[in-house]
Amino acid sequence: MLLIPSACTGLQCPLWPKPVELRGLKGTLTEQGAAVIQAVASSQVTPEQAAKLLQALAAQAKIEEADRLEKRICELEKAVGV
Repeated sequence: MLLIPSACTGLQCPLWPKPVELRGLKGTLTEQGAAVIQAVASSQVTPEQAAKLLQALAAQAKIEEADRLEKRICELEKAVGV
């Protein structure tokens, strides 16, 4: 069930911000983070929006780190015959 706050009428809701679209988020996570910071500097996004985007990049970094560690552990286990 989708609950819509009663303060929202029409198609836009002040409680739900518009999606942020940043073009050019390519490259490494470090490069993507720098692009987000640059977007704040050029007023493409607010600092609050940038913070959310950087949180998402940080979460992606943790996922990638866990994936790399899992692969390394599997390779080590194969090497020692576990």
